[in-house]
This record gives sequence, structure tokens and C-alpha cells, in this order.
Amino acid sequence: MSRFVDVVLASGQAPAFTYAQSDPPVSPGDLVKVPFGRTSLWAIALSCHDKEPTFPVKQIMDKPLDRPFVPAHLAELVRWIADYYLCPPGVAAGPLWSAAGPSTLVRLGLGARKRKASPPGWNLESLVSPRESIELSPNPDQSAAADAIVQAMTAGGFAPMLLAGVTGSGKTATYLLAAREAIRRGKDVLILVPEIGLTPQTVRRTADFLGQNVAVLHSQLSDLDRARAWTSLREGSARVALGPRSALFAPLFDPGLIVVDEEHDGSYKQSGDAPRYHGRDAAVWLAHRLGIPVVLGSATPSLESWHNATTSRYRLLDLPHRATGAPMPKVRTVDLGAERKRTGGAISSVLRVDLERTLAAGKSAVVLHNRRGWSPQAICLDCQTALECPNCPGLRLTWHKDRSRLACHHCGHESPPPRACPACGSEELEAKGYAIQRVEDELRRLFPDTPLARLDRDSAAKAAVLEKIIDDFREHGGILLGTQMVAKGHDIPSVTLVGVTDADIGSQTPDFRASERTFQLLSQVAGRSGRASDPGEVLLQTRSPGNPLFAEVAAHDFGAFALRELETRQILRLPPFSRLILVEASGSDYALVEAWMDRLAKTLRPALETLGHFLAGPMEAPIPVVAGRHRVHLLAKARADASGTLRRAVREAMASCNIPSGIRAFADVDPVDLL
Repeated sequence: MSRFVDVVLASGQAPAFTYAQSDPPVSPGDLVKVPFGRTSLWAIALSCHDKEPTFPVKQIMDKPLDRPFVPAHLAELVRWIADYYLCPPGVAAGPLWSAAGPSTLVRLGLGARKRKASPPGWNLESLVSPRESIELSPNPDQSAAADAIVQAMTAGGFAPMLLAGVTGSGKTATYLLAAREAIRRGKDVLILVPEIGLTPQTVRRTADFLGQNVAVLHSQLSDLDRARAWTSLREGSARVALGPRSALFAPLFDPGLIVVDEEHDGSYKQSGDAPRYHGRDAAVWLAHRLGIPVVLGSATPSLESWHNATTSRYRLLDLPHRATGAPMPKVRTVDLGAERKRTGGAISSVLRVDLERTLAAGKSAVVLHNRRGWSPQAICLDCQTALECPNCPGLRLTWHKDRSRLACHHCGHESPPPRACPACGSEELEAKGYAIQRVEDELRRLFPDTPLARLDRDSAAKAAVLEKIIDDFREHGGILLGTQMVAKGHDIPSVTLVGVTDADIGSQTPDFRASERTFQLLSQVAGRSGRASDPGEVLLQTRSPGNPLFAEVAAHDFGAFALRELETRQILRLPPFSRLILVEASGSDYALVEAWMDRLAKTLRPALETLGHFLAGPMEAPIPVVAGRHRVHLLAKARADASGTLRRAVREAMASCNIPSGIRAFADVDPVDLL
């Protein structure tokens, strides 16, 4: 028996703390009570060892449960996240504690009850039970893909697979066929999805087809609902866990299959607060640790996953046709610059005619404009000054006409529009440019008798509201106008037209993934059209119709886009041909931030150069000031096979350069956003 135990505290202290073993002995994953100062706290055992600390240790007080609180592989996952993403173990354990929620200890009889209602507008139950058995009729491609996954289960061992299928090809049905076989073999199943805005129909369909309780885990559940779902998984009354990246920490004791749906989605990467882990990559690591298959699915895979599949690190499973047999929609482009001069609006004459024809035929349309608010900027007509955020110099305020507010979408600042220009005193202020509320106003003027719904973060902040908007559109038809939210997985048979008002939004941002994100968004929203018996059409309004990206979207040719983009990435030594770590420091005193980052760079650069790695910076972040804090970046780059040495060098350099008071600094391993 090991003599010492490292634990992470439920109270959130960042380090792991070492205690002496207890009797009965503690194993990784056990819930324990430990003395801490003058009190006692709950903790989870991460590891057991015989390495004697250089300081006196106290003994674990109690192990109240007969079986582990979480399976040992989740304790190992916490340790891996701490090591790989350069954060303390206590921080890495944050998602594990959050997945369970405070009320879990209450359900286990180990805490005082604290009641908290579910957030208003949320109506998806945390535990969905099957009502009726449904069957699927897979086509040959789906059957072949599902059979390959089942064969991997039979063979045993780690088996990473990329299920690449065009939009509407039936990837979900393929997952479910494989999941049913895993459950038949007595195994648990974990299904990760990118958004918490899950449709109840999708969750219900999963429960009904699998004939199993499905426990849904995500942050919008109340503590009590989360505890109910979490304990049902721990106790085995639910065998399927479904949710966003935090569902990775579901207490499944015998997993047989992990599915990551829409694996390309950026929401799998934790941004903001640490741990800045990537749910997809952590799922692959966990499947490797467990020795089970993991299936990553997407119509527009991340270039990292595509590269892994085309170089045989992952097995590629292909669904090249729509499950219904419907053809892919026809995609056209229109010159937005010329049309703006002709119409003076966001809706080109070509898109207007297409909308009229679609609606006259009794069909529905989706219109994408991926920018919130009424206008992206407010301009003084006399001095041409653009109103900027007072907390984020250089960032222009977005005009939200429905709330009569100017808002910064980076720091959250809001204020009423001023009566006069702060620069010259003129009262001639004008909204310039188009955001979604202004497009909505134009569509209402063009089609006054047509049902029109807007779907964005402002109109559908709650999951239940989002679901009602989609249900109403499915029932009544008309036009659904939205930001990127309209591109995510909605299957509405009546939609035969998709219009994109400005296909260039986002493509010019100073981030090497900008083209990839643009291709993914346009392809995903195009896939909403023509999914039933009627053929679909897509119209892309763009200022650069000659851009080869639009030709690849029009041809539904992800392979051609990926080949061209990967060739550029290889020349520039960018992921997946390298590994990146972005170090960011911020503070109200720019000189202090700059001086500390200079010191870090001087410490880090010799170590990286010795290893053949590369360091860029320090440099101002592309968005240099947010919420009054100056942001400075360092970008460290290494060969794709040298992630370990790169992480070790950054960890040691940051540890040797004490962070002064007033500065926040962090390292983002494998960043998906360099802004």
C-alpha cells in the first residue's frame, strides 16, 4: 500500500495537497475528508505514492463512501489536464467538481441541502427516460461506418476515428447504431456535443432509440438537477451521458465508446478561465487511456483531425451522400459591393428575387448575418469620429437599436447613445454598416406579410427560447434570420433557400484559422438547405467572389479546401505541422506588463532556440486593450512532435519569472484563437 495520497480540494485551492494514507486505504477517485488549517474539507484523491514529502503531513480523516466517488480514470484525466495545459491540479479539477455540483454531496448524504431553482426558461430535464422504441433504417454508407466502429469495439483497444460526412448524411444515426451495440455489451457511452442549446427532440431521440436513460450534464442546470443526472450515472441507472465539454467528467465507470459530435466546433476549447483544455483532445486522450474507440464527427472537420485521418493516425469513415438521397444544394455567389451600390441595403436584388420565389412556393428560407446588434459602429457625420468603448480603446461600439444602447461585445460595457459627438459636439450621429437587427428591419420592410424570426444571442439567450424559435419556424415557415446559431444542426425539411448577406465577415481577422472558420460556417449553414425532397439553393453575397474558398464551398469540396489550406500551413509551419503556446499578460499599467513580458521572453528565448523552437514577441495583442487592461502576447512554436519540450520550457520560464501584483498571465496550450 502506498504511504501518501495527493488530493484536490473541493474548495478550489489550486495546488494538490499531500496527506498520509488512511485505514481503510484510499485509491484515486475516492472522496475523502482532510484536515486543512483549523477546519476539514472534502477532497478527491488524485494519486497514491511513496515519495516522502520534505514537510510534515497530516493523515486523511475519513473515506465515507464504500466505492470511489469518481472512476480512477477521471482522476488521471485531471492530472493530465494539469500537466498538458500548464495549470495547477486544483484548477484542472474545477470541471470535475462543477460537473457534479454542490448538491451531489447532499444526494450522497454528506452535506446540507441548498435549494436553487433551475434558471428561468430552461425546460430540458437533466435525466431523459425512453418513452417508445424507435428504429433507424441506415443506408449502406451508414451501416458500413457503424460496422467499422463496432468492429473496433470487438477488437478492443484504442481506436480513433473521424466520421466525415456531408451535412445531412446521417452522422447522428451512425453514432446511435454504434452506441446501441456498446450498451448491448454492457458498456457506458459518452456523447459530447458543442452547445448546451440541445434540442429536447435530439436528446429524446437518443433515449428512445437506445432504450436507455440519458443523463444530460451542462452548466445551465440547477445544482439539484445536475446532482440528479450525475448520481444517476455514478449509480448506473443511466448508461449514457450527453452534454458539452464538461460532460467529459461524467462518472461513467465502464465506458465502451466516446463520441464527439461536430468536433470542429471552437466551443470545445475552454476560453477565459482556466483550465483552458480542449474537450475533443481530452476525449481522445481519455479514450487512449481506457483503450476504447472514440469517434469524431463533422461535415467540416478541423484541419488537425483531417490531417490525422489522411496520415493514418485516425481511421477515416466517409459518408459522402445525404441520408435521404437528396442532392447537395446549388451554391451561387453575388458581388456584394456592386449590389450595395444598386440597392443601398443588405439584401441584394438577386437574394430578394430568390426569397420571393421561395416564399411564393410555400417553402422557407434561412438568412445568415453573423454580426449582432443594429450596426457595427456609430459615426459622426461631421468629423467622421467612430464611437469607441471607453474601456477598450480602438474597439468600436455596436449600436443595439432595440435597446437603444451602445455595447462592447468584448468587455460587456453598455451605455445609451450620446446626444452629441464627444469629439466635435455635432448631433449628427449615424449608424454605419449592417448588423443583424438592421438586416431584420430591412427584411420586414421587404416581406411585411411573411413570418420572420431572429435567432441570435440577444433574442435567444435561454435554451428554451431558442427551441421555441426553431419550433415556431418549423411549424409556420417564413424566414429565419440568425447569426452562426442558425448553422448548427437544425434539420427543417421546408428550408430550400439559404442566403448569406455578407460571407466575408470574419474571414479577414488576423488569425491563421480565419479561412478555416469561414469555410466551416458557410458549409454548415449551406447544409440547412434542401434536406428533404425539394432541391436546395444557397446564395453567398461577397465582396470577393473570386476567392477560391467560395468555389470550394459551392462545390461542397472540403477535401480541396483542406489540401490548399494545409499546404499553406505547412509552408508557414503552423498547426497541425507545429505546436503553439500563446502566453498572454494583461494589466492596467502597460509599462509594467511590457517589462514583465520582456523578462519572460529573455528567459524563454535561449531555451527555445537551443531546442530548435521559435518565439515571436512580445507584441501587442490584436485586440490590445479590453476592459481597461493592456494585453501583450508571446507566441511559442515547436515541431508537431515536440509538444512536451515546448510545454516544459514555458512552464519553467513562467515559474522563474514571478508575476508582479497587478498583472494577470496565463499560457494557452494549443490555442484556437490568437486574438
